[in-house]
Amino acid sequence: MNLDKLIKYSAPFFVIAIISRSIEEISFLYFAVPVMSVFYIVLNLQRVKKLVPNLIRDQKSKVKGQKDRTESDYLAPGIRHPASGTCLPVGKVWYLMFLIPSLWFLLTSLWSSYPEVSALRALYFILISAGCISAGVLWIRYSGKGIFDFLLPANIFVVLLCLFSVITNIPSDSWTGGHGKGFIGFFGHQNLLASVLLFTIPSVLTFKIKDKTSKIKYFYFLLFSLNLIVLTLTYSRASILSLVIGALVFLILNKNWKVLIYSFGITAFTAIIIYFTPSLNESVDKILKKDFPEIYSSRIWMWEPSYKAALEGGLFGLGYGISHPEIRSGEYSDRYENGRLIREKGNSTLALIEEAGLIGLVLFIMPIFVIVILSPSTLRLRSGQVPAKDLSKKRFFSRLGGIRMTKPNSRHTADNSLLTTHYSLLTAALAAFILHSQFEAWWVGVGYVQLPLYFIYFGLIVQSSIFSSPKLNSFKV
Repeated sequence: MNLDKLIKYSAPFFVIAIISRSIEEISFLYFAVPVMSVFYIVLNLQRVKKLVPNLIRDQKSKVKGQKDRTESDYLAPGIRHPASGTCLPVGKVWYLMFLIPSLWFLLTSLWSSYPEVSALRALYFILISAGCISAGVLWIRYSGKGIFDFLLPANIFVVLLCLFSVITNIPSDSWTGGHGKGFIGFFGHQNLLASVLLFTIPSVLTFKIKDKTSKIKYFYFLLFSLNLIVLTLTYSRASILSLVIGALVFLILNKNWKVLIYSFGITAFTAIIIYFTPSLNESVDKILKKDFPEIYSSRIWMWEPSYKAALEGGLFGLGYGISHPEIRSGEYSDRYENGRLIREKGNSTLALIEEAGLIGLVLFIMPIFVIVILSPSTLRLRSGQVPAKDLSKKRFFSRLGGIRMTKPNSRHTADNSLLTTHYSLLTAALAAFILHSQFEAWWVGVGYVQLPLYFIYFGLIVQSSIFSSPKLNSFKV
């Protein structure tokens, strides 16, 4: 089996194996995740290793009288930046950006009250982050499929599993487990099921975009509707809010002002009706508050102790994976493991400061800011009119999104709407995940489902953006 097919078939299973962690009946599949992470790291490092010889060949090709290399010469073993003519060590740059916080997490074991716990969790963070970023990079590089296609089998699997649970009422606690206020199916908690849907639903949206003229669009419309229904049944306000904000970011990035105006008008009109209808007002108020005094009451009991613990963490933190032993959230949410307190923290930012300090927080979010800086340069190509000097850049992106190249009237043009849509969806998804992390502490959860999926998205967005920004011209091997 060649590398293209290996990535094409292994990546969807990799995602299912990650999600299996949250389903007790198939949780044994998760043992494949660290093994496959090592596999993806090795493959990506081999790919990066081939970039240096390509740069040497590139420089030799510039000798006077010697014909320049073609695009295919570089795309086979490596990738040539179309603007600068140099081969960019993509893996080295982004691995380094996540290796720095990983090393800091490892360093916190020196002052941790449980040094072996901090060290092991930091080492596993290195494995998971590097492996999942590699998976995203390799998928775009070798699969020959759409950017989000490998997430679709996992989404279909979860939706079908939930439908089976709704119809058969198996397991018996599918409506009473977790916090008992929504559907959990085979998952351990409503919020966990909702987050899995949130992280995989972009695959459904992408297929709807790609197959506009195909009959199969009805299947994806049905699948998308089922996703929304199950997500609503979970009663997870954090995931629903994150999906809404992600959709707004997507519409803004694509400058779809008409849909935004109509959506805002419908929302405002609905809100007015609810406000002036006492029975509806009371029902919606009860739904939003989940029988708590205020809408934020279900989170404030975790945020307050997490804030106090973050103050104790200060600049350097208490140790990666360590909770302050004297600050507790509640007798039902806290537990002890070999004498070590494990507190439910409810906020990734506060949890990261508590464990790794402000230094750890800055190092962790640094790659996110780099992506935000590069995004405007990447999306500048949305006009569709491409000068001849940028043709090689468009050819590269045709490998990613199937861009149609034409040459009418001696002027190169490109239908790059699909590329723009894919990249906008990646950016919007990243925004939704960051918002969601402020209601769940999965930034410090190396064994959680969400963190590996987040890193896979990061690999996708890195590989999709790094070659299209002139800001990267200064990168040298």
